[in-house]
Amino acid sequence: MFYYCDSESAWVFTIKALHKSDFPESGCKHEWLMKSQRTEAMKLEDVGKDGWQVWTGSSTAASLGMICNQCYIDSDCGGHGKCQQKSCSCKATHTGKHCEFETPFCPRLKLTVLGDDALSFRQRSEFDLVVQSDGQNRWVYNRPWFKNATKDEIVFYSGTRWLQVLSTAAIEITLELEEHDIDHFHAYWHLDVLLSLWEYSDPTDSETPIGASWNLLDSNAAVGHSAPYGMKFPFKQKYVCGRCPNTTNYCGEAGICNVVTGFCVCNATTGVGGDYCEFEPVSPYVAPLAAEFWWHYQNAVSLNRTWYPYAELYWKDLTDLELYGLFGTLYELF
Repeated sequence: MFYYCDSESAWVFTIKALHKSDFPESGCKHEWLMKSQRTEAMKLEDVGKDGWQVWTGSSTAASLGMICNQCYIDSDCGGHGKCQQKSCSCKATHTGKHCEFETPFCPRLKLTVLGDDALSFRQRSEFDLVVQSDGQNRWVYNRPWFKNATKDEIVFYSGTRWLQVLSTAAIEITLELEEHDIDHFHAYWHLDVLLSLWEYSDPTDSETPIGASWNLLDSNAAVGHSAPYGMKFPFKQKYVCGRCPNTTNYCGEAGICNVVTGFCVCNATTGVGGDYCEFEPVSPYVAPLAAEFWWHYQNAVSLNRTWYPYAELYWKDLTDLELYGLFGTLYELF
């Protein structure tokens, strides 16, 4: 937060959750991480951009530019809307504070953990876009946010990163975001990092979590670390849109979009699979499963399809005999 520190006669920025040892000594009520030059300005936007100091263990000179997040002329709305009473009125094809995002947003996200092969491939959760009763988006830091049906897991933007939050914190944050003005919301202050934060993205300005690179939280992370959420480890997960549009090649060359369900339907006889029919028959997401399937089939009286959730998901329309033939063909490829 920004506040005026009387003892320093300056505007300062701080993150209250950080440990006191991370701040320089001062007489400011909440300490500071960034401090302006001495000023008597009553408004933060009236403070000049020069003369700021940033604390990173020592004081470093910095410049800070700041403008009010509103429009003044139509061009502030990016050519996709009109400026009316300092707020952008966007065309139907765009949304956002400055009409910078194309609509519609994906109505449902599907979270997939890639693993290393088909045997560790998992589809974990689906998240629905949060909208108001009038159908308009709800916003967090000028981005849409998503939650699963039980409200115990949410995906939202923190201002610089996308976060995936679960358990009690997700429920509490959901209630706050749904019921109150969220301009004061700060993801860092609302999280018990060890218990509620699951994964977080690299810094990004993307309008959705689709395409972001994700990190698994280190178990040693805790509020008080200078890093955003402690140490991180790259995590092989991705968000994809769970509703495909009826466009050419969206589901690859071996699939079509079912516009009723919104999911890609892969051509089962080709052996491809994946959310967008992106996995070839000999890919590590298909070939290892063929070997396991073949072994079980040779050693079982009948095929238990529940052993093969990946096969059931993408090749469920094949009979046992057709599935047997498909995997026999794949088996010969390797």
